Amino acid sequence: MMGKGRIPLLVLGGRRVSNTATLSLARRGRRVHVLEKATELAEIGAGLQLAPNAMRVLDWLEVLERIKSAAVFPQTLNLLDIVTGQATGV
Repeated sequence: MMGKGRIPLLVLGGRRVSNTATLSLARRGRRVHVLEKATELAEIGAGLQLAPNAMRVLDWLEVLERIKSAAVFPQTLNLLDIVTGQATGV
């Protein structure tokens, strides 16, 4: 056992949710180990959209500004009807 009777936590995988959990736990004084099989963290060609709740969590974790500096913000949004392919007018 570690100090104060706490056992270190093990997080499997270094993705969005696990990294958020790891940072949150570490900031609360928990000792956390992350195991990730990838040899490097890199883009995999997929876009990532974050909802307002996710943005609030990132702000609370004090990483939002750093993430925003690397983010791409869309200039337009087009919503199309799935059947007709026509713009929905929203």
